[in-house]
Amino acid sequence: MRSAKRVGRTVGVLLFVQLFGLMFPFILINGPIAFGDFMAAAAGSTPQIRVAVLLFFANALVTIAIAVVAFPVFRRYGYGAALWILSMSVIWFCIQAVDSAHILSMMTLSERFAAGGGANAELYNLLAAMLRSTRRYVHYSELLVIDIWMAVVFGSLLRYALVPQMMAGACVLAVVLHTAAISLSAFVGYNPYMPLGVVLAFTYVAMGGWLVAKGFADRSAPEDLNSTAVALAA
Repeated sequence: MRSAKRVGRTVGVLLFVQLFGLMFPFILINGPIAFGDFMAAAAGSTPQIRVAVLLFFANALVTIAIAVVAFPVFRRYGYGAALWILSMSVIWFCIQAVDSAHILSMMTLSERFAAGGGANAELYNLLAAMLRSTRRYVHYSELLVIDIWMAVVFGSLLRYALVPQMMAGACVLAVVLHTAAISLSAFVGYNPYMPLGVVLAFTYVAMGGWLVAKGFADRSAPEDLNSTAVALAA
């Protein structure tokens, strides 16, 4: 099995790739889809919307890759934690597929509206409002899944002391704040407080940088200590 340090460094690189995959596609769709009148804007931004969707899928695969690469290390300390991370990675991919379907549906509706020269505007506006509302709650459900994935990963790093515990604790706190201020706020009727997303990004960069430089702490797992104790007793 690869050493914990090497695995940790690989995970650190993948975390940077994942952070890029979380941010850049959102930048691509912010104008034509996320904000403003997507009926007027999306039809003229078809290439960048399609690129964003492909990047979203690629990033979901990167998330699964992180879970697979780190699985042997987390399994040494807690098999349940390793399975949780892998399971949440698959759920992330699935809900990303649902969100991407809504994004492409919004783009298609805008294209048909533009092709019709703005005819039946009232009907199209009604469909647009329904589609935007549905996509909004799918999107925030996806953010909640992403937050849970991060909480499980950073919580496991904290629990098993695979990185400095203050750093892991700061990441867990940033995820909790992000969940409360952005992911859950939409479901209870409040506007998301977006600046806390920046806080989470900074902690993500710090964690990724530490892992690239140091990797996971290479210490004995409980099962290794038990095996050593049995060997000494014999």
